Amino acid sequence: MIDPGLLALLDARTPAESVDVLVTWVGAATLIRYRIALGRRRERSALERRTGFLISALALLLLLRGFAWLKGDDPLLGAAMLLPATMLPLAMTLFVEGLLRRHLSRWIKWLAVALTMTAATTTIVLRAMSGTDPRPNYVLLASLLIMMSVLGVTLARRDRASLSRSENGLVRACLIVTLFSLPLVATDFRFDTDWTTPRLGTIGALLFCYTLLRRPQEHARLAWWARDVGRLLLRAGVVCLLLLVALRTAPREVLAPLFALATALVFAVAIVDRLNQANTSRTEVALLRWLARPPASSLHGFVRELHHLPLTSDALVIGENDLAPYDHDSLRAALGTGKPVHSLIRLREERAVRTERRAVAARGADQLTDLLERTEMSHVGLLSSHPLRLLLANIPELPGAADAELALGAVLRHGQLAVAGEPLKDPHVQVLRCAQDDNR
Repeated sequence: MIDPGLLALLDARTPAESVDVLVTWVGAATLIRYRIALGRRRERSALERRTGFLISALALLLLLRGFAWLKGDDPLLGAAMLLPATMLPLAMTLFVEGLLRRHLSRWIKWLAVALTMTAATTTIVLRAMSGTDPRPNYVLLASLLIMMSVLGVTLARRDRASLSRSENGLVRACLIVTLFSLPLVATDFRFDTDWTTPRLGTIGALLFCYTLLRRPQEHARLAWWARDVGRLLLRAGVVCLLLLVALRTAPREVLAPLFALATALVFAVAIVDRLNQANTSRTEVALLRWLARPPASSLHGFVRELHHLPLTSDALVIGENDLAPYDHDSLRAALGTGKPVHSLIRLREERAVRTERRAVAARGADQLTDLLERTEMSHVGLLSSHPLRLLLANIPELPGAADAELALGAVLRHGQLAVAGEPLKDPHVQVLRCAQDDNR
C-alpha cells in the first residue's frame, strides 16, 4: 500500500497544484541526476564547469519551490526558494561565455552582477519584513526576462566563423530554447490567484538539459533537433491521451496540467536515457582508447595489442600452417566479398548458395563455418591474403551485435596495416604465448 503520509505530502489545494508540484519535482530529480553525471568526470572543461553551476542552481530551485508551493504560508521556505533563482542571471551569463568561448561585453557582465545582487537583496530584505510581499517575485521575474533577452540577442549576433559547425548548431538550439523559455518561465509567477494555467518553467529547464545532452554531430542541423523535440512532444500527447482515457471522469481543466506532467515525464525519461547511454558506451570509449594507442608495427605487436581491448581479449590469429586442411583460395573468395567481418550465421547462409558463380565462395563459407565451430568462435576477418592470416573473435550474436561487428572491423583494418608485408610462421602459437604472458 502507498504510505498515506506520502499522499498527504502532495495534498495541495487543487489537483492542478498537485500536478505542478509533481512536475517541478520530476524536473529537480532529473537535473540532480544530470549534475551528478557532470561531477563524475575527472577532467572538465570550462563549459562543463559553468554548466554544472547553472544546473545546480536550477535543480535547487526546482526542489525547494515544490515544497514552497505546497506550504504557501511559510515565509522562510518561500525566501529560501527564491535565493537559488537570484543566481540564475549570473549563472546564465557564465554559461553563455563558455558556450561561445569568448568573453562577453563588460556591460553584460555588470548587468548580470547587478541583476543578481538586486534580486538577492530584494528577496532577503523584503521577505524578512513580510513573508507575503509579492515584490521579490516582480523583481526576480524582471531580472530573468531581461537577462535571458540580452543573452538571446548575444547568441543571435555571435561570430559564427569562430565556432565549428556543431558548436553553431548547439548555439542555435540554445537560442531557440531561450525563446521558448521566456513565456514558460513567466507562467511560474502567479500574480493572479485565479490563473489556472499550469506552471511550465520546468519544461524549459528539461528542454535545455535535453539539448545539452545531444551528441555534437546531432547539432549539425537545427531540423534534427526540432524533429527529436517534436517526437518527444508527440509521445507526451499520447501519454496524456492515455491518462485521460484511464481517468474518464477527469474534468476538462485538468487537461493542461496532465499534458504538462506527461511532457515533463517524457523529457525526463529521454534525459536519463541519454545519460545512461553515455555511461554504457564504455565499449566505444575502450575502442577509441585502443585506437589512440601507438600503432603496432608487427604482427607480434598487433597480437599483444588485441589483449588490451576487451572486445578482442580472447581473439585468435590463425596462419597458413593452421589452415592447411582448408582450401586457401576458397577461404579468400568467401572473405573477399561484402563486409570485412563475417559472422557464423552469415557464413551458414552463404554456404547454402550453390550457384555456379558462387560455388568457390560457398565452399569457402562452408570451410570457415567448420573453422569457427572447431575454435568456438563466432566471427572471422581476413587479416592478410598472402600469406593467408585470419582474425577470429567471439561476439555474442545478439540484436546489439552490429555495433560490435563494426568495432571488430576497425580492429581488423588496424591489424591489416600492422601486418602488411610481414611473414608469419605460426601465428596461432604466438597468440597463445601472448595470452600466457598477460596472465602472469
